[in-house]
Amino acid sequence: MKRKALKLISFFAVIIGAVFMIYGYFESARLPDVFIDGYPQLNIDSSFEVADLSADASVTLTDYSNSEFLLGNPDRGLRLETYITLGNPLTTYPLRTQDPFLAAANEIAKYAQDKPTLAQTYIYLSNYSKSALDAQAFAQMKRYFELFRDNGIRMLVRFAYATENVPDARFYYVNKHLTQIGKWFKENAKLIDDTVYCVQAGIVGYWGEGHSNYNFNGAYIGRAYALLADIVPPNIYVQVRTDELYYKLPEKYRFRIGMHQDYIIGDPTDEWCFYTSGSAENRQKLQEVFKYTVNDGEMPWGTAFFKDVDGDAPLNNIDGKKVIKEITEYNLTSLSLTHNYRESDLRAPYSMERWKTEYVDTDILKSIGAPYNQRLFKDAYGSDIAMSIYDYIRYHLGYQLALSNAAVVDGNLTFTVSNYGMAAPLNFNNLALVVNSGGTEKEYRIASYDKTLLQPMTTVKISVKLPSDIAPSSKIGVRLSTKGGSGISLRFANGTQFENGVQYFMTL
Repeated sequence: MKRKALKLISFFAVIIGAVFMIYGYFESARLPDVFIDGYPQLNIDSSFEVADLSADASVTLTDYSNSEFLLGNPDRGLRLETYITLGNPLTTYPLRTQDPFLAAANEIAKYAQDKPTLAQTYIYLSNYSKSALDAQAFAQMKRYFELFRDNGIRMLVRFAYATENVPDARFYYVNKHLTQIGKWFKENAKLIDDTVYCVQAGIVGYWGEGHSNYNFNGAYIGRAYALLADIVPPNIYVQVRTDELYYKLPEKYRFRIGMHQDYIIGDPTDEWCFYTSGSAENRQKLQEVFKYTVNDGEMPWGTAFFKDVDGDAPLNNIDGKKVIKEITEYNLTSLSLTHNYRESDLRAPYSMERWKTEYVDTDILKSIGAPYNQRLFKDAYGSDIAMSIYDYIRYHLGYQLALSNAAVVDGNLTFTVSNYGMAAPLNFNNLALVVNSGGTEKEYRIASYDKTLLQPMTTVKISVKLPSDIAPSSKIGVRLSTKGGSGISLRFANGTQFENGVQYFMTL
């Protein structure tokens, strides 16, 4: 009898243990472990809260004369646009005969003076619209990703099939391809981490824009986008082209679905813009949603006419101030410099080239509700200056963070982070305090860090209990990176030492 009782107790103990193990697994799966990457960091007592504090002289903020380093910050700013059609023939855009690797290298060189750190990369699967992807396609794709990695350019990836001259694929093959690509993403996780800053839903219709699909049954758009969201690593955001497409995704995916607005003309209500429904209520609702996603945009080609109607208004001179207002509303992270800038001589100069000689000051920006860093509107002597619309946009797209108000009282360090950019630093998931003693770094993860609080023109106060064993004369800094350990770090708008991804701001 006792033996039976012991067996029953053992049996139930195993069952209860298994239940707790499964619960623990799903609980841990909900935590952003992918952001920490198993890096051995010490959590530190801290708080992270929105504050009403302005920058002071406790940490040096950079002025315009010494600010160009900010343009090199990752995952924000002006971007390139490139194309590769996998398979045979290997080319750029389908039906062309260009070498995609040479073409990409040429684009990087052409726009080097604009200092882009991003490229929208169209990956056309047209040659496989009726077959599975093969080893050749994946070898070509890997080489393409490596090209951008080696040039310090991060990728806004869009998979597509169709153009006006090339048909799309049926859902059967799209499903097959996305499953294969998901497996390839996992096998090349480090390469994906190094290169991909966002993925666009793409896939459906002409140029992956979600319209003019003929072979692809529109009833499957939501399923295709959900599958794409499933295969994209959870720390990478996904974008869709219109609000109509956004609502085709099941609700559980929408927390990391942003916008790609490809008809920026200074009027967000235009029917060709993202908000195709025309509903003011819907637009206002999604404005709040897109504060928490990574969003991208582009103007129409400068050679085009309004609504692509020959003889209508030419689009080579779009009002820059209206564009600033529009992209501020979108919390835009990146903007194409391939469109409406230097595309050809047909109707040059184009809008972005004109903006180099059109200026805004802080009064103008204030009047249109655009964010700005007051210090960037000062010269080296502290005098007020204006900034060209071109420069304003390339400096303020995405995040622009600055440290200030640093102080230590009774072993507690407080400092602030202010965001003067158009969007929160949503790809940067790990904030750490770094203590450097005699060249030896020790990193302490600030577990209370909340990237979503760093909204435009917002200041956050951070309070940290300093470890008791810090040596005198240690340097103190912070590292804000895509993930702990091997992540990509950003640089703050401060004139202090920046080294090994750490912005130092004081010495104890």
